[in-house]
Amino acid sequence: MTTPDQSTDEQRIAERYLHVLDHLSRCADAVRHGDWDKLDTLAGGLARSADQLADAVHEQLDPAASPRAAVVVNIVAEHSAGSEAARLLHPHRPATTSRTGNTASIDPFTQPSR
Repeated sequence: MTTPDQSTDEQRIAERYLHVLDHLSRCADAVRHGDWDKLDTLAGGLARSADQLADAVHEQLDPAASPRAAVVVNIVAEHSAGSEAARLLHPHRPATTSRTGNTASIDPFTQPSR
C-alpha cells in the first residue's frame, strides 16, 4: 500500500481513517437493518478506531513534515472498495484533490446559507 511518494505518517493516517470509515459503514448497515445488538458491538469498534486515528495524527513520526491531505485522500480513495462510507466520501479521483474556489469547505451536513 505504500509507495515512495507517501510518507509513513500519511500511510498510517490513511489506514486508520479507512478503519474508521469501515466501522462507520458497518454501523450504518446495522441501523438500516435494525440490528441494535450488532450496532452496540460495532459502535465500540468505531470508538476504538477513532482513538487509533487520533493517535496516528497526534503521534506523527516526522512532526516537521505535515501530512499532505491530497495524498491521504488518494490513498483512501484507492482502497475504498470495502467501505461504503469511504466510497461515498472519497470517490477515486487520482491526483485531483485541490482546495480552490467554493469547493474548499463543502460540508454535506450543514444547511446552505440563505
